Amino acid sequence: MYSTKVDPESLLEEPPSPHSPDGQSFSGIPALVFFFLTFTTGQAVHRAWADLSTVSFIVSAYVALLLLFWCLRRLDGLPRGGAGAGTTAEEKRLKFAVWLLSLILNGMFAFRVAEMLPPALAAVVWMVAGATALAGVYTFFIYREPLPDAIGSSLPSSTAETLAH
Repeated sequence: MYSTKVDPESLLEEPPSPHSPDGQSFSGIPALVFFFLTFTTGQAVHRAWADLSTVSFIVSAYVALLLLFWCLRRLDGLPRGGAGAGTTAEEKRLKFAVWLLSLILNGMFAFRVAEMLPPALAAVVWMVAGATALAGVYTFFIYREPLPDAIGSSLPSSTAETLAH
């Protein structure tokens, strides 16, 4: 095993910017993804035009995905607090919106899949959807990351010793 010296303070620094060294960014990728999502949604609506319930499902899922991506982008753009910084009201609202939109999408897709399956498999689909919803509650509202000043104490002793040397 080798020993690598890691400065514990460097673990607390902001992650590197998504910009490349020459000042270019990957701003074209989200636009490409948005175009692809919109194009495939349009194709799906065109194919399902005769079935109103399928069209409403497709459009609802598209709108929910757009809102989810927008909320995630806003949440990701919020400034990160330092040691002891609390969660802001906007961050709480965005986390709730992300969880709720994820829950809606999860329920929509579970419903569409479960209606095509035998009852026993449909029950499994709904149990997985429920477990996912509970995991979202835990991740967004219950779990707290360790404070930055307690990094050494939250690691196993062998890892903390490696970081200290």
